[in-house]
Amino acid sequence: MHIATGKTYRGRNVRQGTVCYLALEGGSGFASRIEAWRRHHNPPKDVPFYLLDVPIDLVADHAALIAAIREQVPGDIAVIVIDTLNRAMFGNENDSKDMGQFIRAADAVRAAFNCLMIIVHHCGVAGSRPRGHTSLAGADDAQIMVERDKDKNVIAKVEFMKDAEGGAVIASKLQKIDLGTDAEGEPLSSCVAVPADSTAAGVKLTKTQRFAFDLLQKLITTEGVTAPADAHLLADFKVCRAETWRERFYQEYPGDKLNTKQKALLRATLDLEEQKLIVLWREFVWIKAQEDKTD
Repeated sequence: MHIATGKTYRGRNVRQGTVCYLALEGGSGFASRIEAWRRHHNPPKDVPFYLLDVPIDLVADHAALIAAIREQVPGDIAVIVIDTLNRAMFGNENDSKDMGQFIRAADAVRAAFNCLMIIVHHCGVAGSRPRGHTSLAGADDAQIMVERDKDKNVIAKVEFMKDAEGGAVIASKLQKIDLGTDAEGEPLSSCVAVPADSTAAGVKLTKTQRFAFDLLQKLITTEGVTAPADAHLLADFKVCRAETWRERFYQEYPGDKLNTKQKALLRATLDLEEQKLIVLWREFVWIKAQEDKTD
């Protein structure tokens, strides 16, 4: 949806484009997901996002899919999502021949529109690698593992990229959105994915450290500024002015005495720096993450 709307995503640049989403698994629930996203983000009326929620056999139907997209979707296609591989494949995902046919069909769709193909796929029983034949991993350009941590955050980690370094992590949590009531008066709701803390995952923080860290993360999202070029960060990487963080901490941290708040922030800052969770540089501060190239 951020690609469809062109919205900056977690401090990363986004190239706006048309998205076609094949919701082949759980498609009936997408209407409520779309409405929850709409209420949370308040996007413009005309968003180039097209949803297909009927069964498809990609091997047999890819030519018809290409024709339908060309007929019904105006302009160029940026992304096509197949969710999931299993529901788009009528063969045996463990068979090299069947998987090879699926890969060729997916590549034919990609080539037809010169677009990004995202294929959602389940992990195996062990949960450490994609299910099915290994030819799938050999054919993709990037692989992103999605799993829940002990705090029920949804962690997406780049396992590898053929033309770039892997390891980047994005953490999300689900936020409930009320959608009113159904015909029987029963409450309706769905969820949207919102940022969660991945940098501090597995690190035990005190209440004050957590308060300071979460506040900084929020300020970077809502009031962040682009880092100066001589900070040697990625282009348009967002940071926070240290003064903004300090003033907001004094405003929101519980307590009445300014001296107590000053000591609390100083202690939390030193601790977060020592744990390599934040970076203080000149008049700026940011979350120490994969995008940081200062090392």
